[in-house]
Amino acid sequence: MKRLQKNTITENVDYKSIFLYYFKFLPFILVFFLNGCAQISYYYQAVEGHLDITQRIKPLDEVIALPETSPSLRQQLQQVQQIRQFAIETLQLPDNESYTQYVDLQRKFVVWNVYAAPRFSLTAKQWCFPIVGCLSYRGYFSSEPAFSEANELKKEGFDVYVAGIRAYSTLGWFADPLLNTMLSKETWQLAALIFHEKAHQLLYVQDDSIFNESFASAVEEIGVQLWLKQQGTSKHFEQFLISKQRNQQMISLVLKTKEKLAELYKQKISEIEMLKLKNTLLEELQKDYKKLKETEWKNYQGYDHWFAEVNNAKLLSVAMYEEYVPAFKKLFEENQRDFKKFYDQVHLLAALPKNERDHKLNELNQ
Repeated sequence: MKRLQKNTITENVDYKSIFLYYFKFLPFILVFFLNGCAQISYYYQAVEGHLDITQRIKPLDEVIALPETSPSLRQQLQQVQQIRQFAIETLQLPDNESYTQYVDLQRKFVVWNVYAAPRFSLTAKQWCFPIVGCLSYRGYFSSEPAFSEANELKKEGFDVYVAGIRAYSTLGWFADPLLNTMLSKETWQLAALIFHEKAHQLLYVQDDSIFNESFASAVEEIGVQLWLKQQGTSKHFEQFLISKQRNQQMISLVLKTKEKLAELYKQKISEIEMLKLKNTLLEELQKDYKKLKETEWKNYQGYDHWFAEVNNAKLLSVAMYEEYVPAFKKLFEENQRDFKKFYDQVHLLAALPKNERDHKLNELNQ
């Protein structure tokens, strides 16, 4: 089937087949990309982006067997097969066709997410659509429209952050392929992505990005620890622990600043004064990070780019993934580290009204 291009007249195209082919992907679009105010061009890039991925898919076994496949890539793909099996058998995550196929997108990120928040608020802008409700970000399959959207939001007075994303989940609508963007030097980093995305396939709650991402991050962290212990690679486990400690310290700085800003935004003061105090708090965050890096991290520079420019949207992008991770980890321990019991409890939480769910998670966090 020929691939339609914008502003192009194509000959000998079966438009009925194309319509049916595109219609097949409607659930995916509804889940991830549509909202009532979006432009047709946004719908188009969503469909085109996903179709581009599906047209590049190759079975994992086939890529492994190809003579031209590099030894390093072959080894990584074989490791993915082991990681996938571990996720199913040990972590009791969905047993489906996800990560049995490979796609080389020939770029660093699969999508670019746009996060936004008002200048004096820590309530994330929501993009809402049918079936799944609202998300706290909007995704694009290329960077140009993502930054264009960000610029428009800035003009409207929002704090904005655009982040390149290495992996995403279709929540079980499709068999998610392994992407070249997911591959990394360390096996545990690859395992982390797969565990995280498969956790999304297990459970998704409408209108609650923080719950969804925190749950997936908790499963990711628990899973990586168990995976590395099974592998018996002490060097990799040590690297993981160092990375985990740095990440937790970074998150602690961010969440403390978020709390301070939340208190600031409640005050009845002029916008000029509030902006001045906001900037002071963000500058203090950057100074605290620099001190942490110099005193405890031996000048590790992995977070320098993130801390170069900080705003409400950036803080919320971290909180979304990490705010309730301690709560979910505690719930896992309370259920004797039994995944079935743990998932049953998480499903019970998911069934609660959001205010009750947040209350219970905050109690667990304490």
